[in-house]
Amino acid sequence: MSAALLFGAAALLAFALGRGVPILAGAWSMGWLESLRMAARHRRAFETLGGLVLVGTGIYLLNEYFLWIRLP
Repeated sequence: MSAALLFGAAALLAFALGRGVPILAGAWSMGWLESLRMAARHRRAFETLGGLVLVGTGIYLLNEYFLWIRLP
């Protein structure tokens, strides 16, 4: 096998682990957070805050594409 093939395979493996491991860690932590009583009391506030962040991020990305709001 050539060095370029081995390098490509190693880069692909590193990329896959870099993308997959954080997703698995996030999924595991969500299950763990749902079991906490303190977090369960404030679940509605967390969901509302997460929704606002999601909407704000969407508006920011759309603004970057369509340039509705121009900052000096």
